[in-house]
Amino acid sequence: MLFGLTRDFIQQDGIYMILGEPEGIPAEKLNLIQARMLMNTDIPHHLRLLLREIDMKVTMEYAVLRKKMLSHLLKGEKLSMNSFFGLLLQIAQGMEDGRLYMLRAEQYALHADYIFIEGSLQSGKVYLTYIPIQENKSGSKLGESLKSLIMVLMASITELTGSGVQRLLQYCSEEGFTPAGLKILLSELLTEREPVTPERQLHEGVKEYLVKEAAAPPLRKIYEHREDKGLEQPTATPWISSYPNLKIKEEESVSLSLEDEQVTNPQASSSRTYIVLGCLLGDALLWKFLYLDSPKPLWLAVCVVVTIVLAVLSWMVWSGRLKVGKEDEDCLSEDSEDTNCNPSRKELEWNFGRNPVASTRPPATIPKVTPQFSDSAANVPVTRHESLAEEHCSVKAQEAIAPTTLLSQEKPPKQGRQIEKLDQSIPYLQRSGEEGEEAEMIELNRTSFIIGRSAEVAQYVERSEGASRVHAEISRSTSGYILKDLDSRNGTLFQGEAMVPYKEYPLTEGTTFKIIKGSYTFHTV
Repeated sequence: MLFGLTRDFIQQDGIYMILGEPEGIPAEKLNLIQARMLMNTDIPHHLRLLLREIDMKVTMEYAVLRKKMLSHLLKGEKLSMNSFFGLLLQIAQGMEDGRLYMLRAEQYALHADYIFIEGSLQSGKVYLTYIPIQENKSGSKLGESLKSLIMVLMASITELTGSGVQRLLQYCSEEGFTPAGLKILLSELLTEREPVTPERQLHEGVKEYLVKEAAAPPLRKIYEHREDKGLEQPTATPWISSYPNLKIKEEESVSLSLEDEQVTNPQASSSRTYIVLGCLLGDALLWKFLYLDSPKPLWLAVCVVVTIVLAVLSWMVWSGRLKVGKEDEDCLSEDSEDTNCNPSRKELEWNFGRNPVASTRPPATIPKVTPQFSDSAANVPVTRHESLAEEHCSVKAQEAIAPTTLLSQEKPPKQGRQIEKLDQSIPYLQRSGEEGEEAEMIELNRTSFIIGRSAEVAQYVERSEGASRVHAEISRSTSGYILKDLDSRNGTLFQGEAMVPYKEYPLTEGTTFKIIKGSYTFHTV
């Protein structure tokens, strides 16, 4: 019991956690100002409180609908270091927010069974339970309570690295511990542990590349520099030294822009301009003297046809598809090995001469196998007979290198054991499924025994479709064994009635409960 209060759960228009005393909490024991704050104000990271009073005895109810208990989430999920620090930071932030509403930090129930999370353990929102009573009878300090919580969370961290946990435990033991100081320390630890993700590495690499590209000379200057140096190829990196290099081969092609074309070949550009202007002038004279002087349909059709022909001719000359003058003579040598119509383009080709491909892997040694042939191969010609021998040798060699063994199919081991093999000093469950399914005996050999569909978390895997990852828990207490439904999606039936999530149900000899299609019966020693 925390703060000397008992705890229970009810399900009525939602799930509520009930805190109180066996005979009810006296009204004068409560801090009514703090209670009204929790009832009437939506305080961040705080469970909403509802007070029920009967004969001057008060019971506190906290709404936990759509929230998971932290202790049960820790059984099915793991925490990274950043998630661990982020979880504690939300707890510290919640206590700081409560201080603005006159809530005392010593009255928080900093226990995994009283902290709830909406969402996943890695990125969910934390909700704290505040106990609005006049004094704290537990006598534990805030730092000690938080230190105990950190020790519980440490068991679920995937990998403990750095000195952050030691610094947290040391600060919790100091006399001057405050939630504000804890918040500052956690912020520093999160800043120091900013992860270097692949996305961040890619971003840094792109940024560095853009900076280098901005400082690099223009593309035309690079080509001019390579031409002056005889188109020397840069030295290849060591990890690709065994592959053929790329060399630059001179090839004539059309330039990418009109400005580059005019710079590289001004004579060709001027001749194209003259031809196009001549076509326009000839077309204008044709319309003037042929159609305008005698407007007849025949001359109109002739002028239209000639205009279309001249327009196509002008377009072909201007775009370079029709060469004239010296360009036509150059185009006649298209079959040569290293020339084209325009001497401005460079193409890449594989250079197998400079860096021949050298294999770094030693050649595989194939054991020599004497080929054996059937009688049907005796009449085959010599050349065919030799090829068959080579194929036969290669097949035999492959079998010798990678032999194949046919494994016998083994049946998966059963989860339960037969009753005669069980340790009679340990309580057990007897599971029976649908008709025809063999009954199983399950030893309860742990203080916390989880039933669910996750083989990584649960001690017994419930195979029924619809079972939650962590469905129910059987735990051992001083009074005996108890059963709790861990807020499963499809629920659990206890003695034929639906269980309230997180409520503790005692298990006695012959007690039955059902998870989807699996029916369980509890048996004592």
